Amino acid sequence: MMHRAWLLILGPFLLAGCGGGPPDTSDLEIGGIYAVRRPGGDVAIMKMLATDTDGTLHLRLYANRFPEVPESIRLDELGMQGATADIGIDHVDMPVQDFRKMKPSLLLSSEVTDDERAPVDQWRQSGAGS
Repeated sequence: MMHRAWLLILGPFLLAGCGGGPPDTSDLEIGGIYAVRRPGGDVAIMKMLATDTDGTLHLRLYANRFPEVPESIRLDELGMQGATADIGIDHVDMPVQDFRKMKPSLLLSSEVTDDERAPVDQWRQSGAGS
């Protein structure tokens, strides 16, 4: 009888998962080019490649760095090899909460190419997110 009382008390919390479900990513755009504030204070450029239902984002980090969020940017200006020591990264998986902490600002929209999507597919096939 005591176990039933605890189940009645804790049941709604257990069913709700105590967190209210997966994080919302509906305001983020697949193919979106975002300016993000890095911990050092400068601004990096990331492209949203994909999202997972658990709130994991798949991003491409370009080598470009800026002191402030650029007013505009063109896709042909973005590179994976910078003029300085900065390099780009083809695939970064990141929880949406961490991405939001970098204060993302959508600069423009683009398509995600098969070449850009390939590292995400490899990551998923490897079971890295499991």
